[in-house]
Amino acid sequence: MNLNQQKQAPIDAGGVVFGVILGMLVGGVVALFKAPRLRVRHQPRKPIIPAPDPPAVKALPTLPTDPVEESRTQAIAAARRRRFELGV
Repeated sequence: MNLNQQKQAPIDAGGVVFGVILGMLVGGVVALFKAPRLRVRHQPRKPIIPAPDPPAVKALPTLPTDPVEESRTQAIAAARRRRFELGV
């Protein structure tokens, strides 16, 4: 039996419409289960009142004399400023 000899059955329009609607419904349900979930993290809000200026770093009692001590002093001052900014 050749392809030319086969009878062509008409397409059932109702079945096509039903299949499309059913596919959309099933696809929607699957998409809902496969979608990533939104997880809201509550972060504390920043205070509205501006924070006071950090204490002056120039008020250190001793001035460093060597470069290593100067770097250490600058690092300590930067750490203090950062801690103050974070509110720790």
